[in-house]
Amino acid sequence: MALSTQLVSGLASGLDWRSIIDDLMKIEHRPVDLVEDQKSDYEKKLSEWQSFNSKLLALKSAVGELKDPEDFNLYSADMSTDNSNVSASSLLSATASSSASPGTYTIQISSVATAQKLSSTSFDSLDDALGSSYEGDILINGVAIHIASTDTLASVRDKINAANAGSNPTGVTASIISYGTNDYRLILTSDSTGSDGMGLQNAS
Repeated sequence: MALSTQLVSGLASGLDWRSIIDDLMKIEHRPVDLVEDQKSDYEKKLSEWQSFNSKLLALKSAVGELKDPEDFNLYSADMSTDNSNVSASSLLSATASSSASPGTYTIQISSVATAQKLSSTSFDSLDDALGSSYEGDILINGVAIHIASTDTLASVRDKINAANAGSNPTGVTASIISYGTNDYRLILTSDSTGSDGMGLQNAS
């Protein structure tokens, strides 16, 4: 008599073998997942520590620049004037050194420098020749100007003003002022104020 063998499938037995196998594989893989999670946490912490270290080094560098006590003694000079038409910087300049102390200072300007002026003797006419007694060379701030015997007071003025031009100007302007009848005078005025003034020499 022949024996028959029957196989019971998962469906027939009521067991979900596929799910059981998947769950077993997940359990087997869990240690690997834990290691991956720990690795991710370590990498995140490492990145944060690297960022913190960079900021710490930057702070150390900034503190190093402040180790000199003189670095804290920094002041600036601020100027003002009670005249709205004149700026303080046009009158004077001020700077503060590292050893300066804080304070307020008042400077009163009682007078300002004026341009130097020189006046000639009186001449009867603007247009009469000066004559041989005035012939020769004069130096105005190092620039030579020739005066001819035929020059008039007006032409001398023009020569001086012509010399105050170009690449090497004299820095002196000439003008003529009439003080009355037959009283004309040549006036030389420095273009700069203060101690610069003008240099006038007879070069003949």
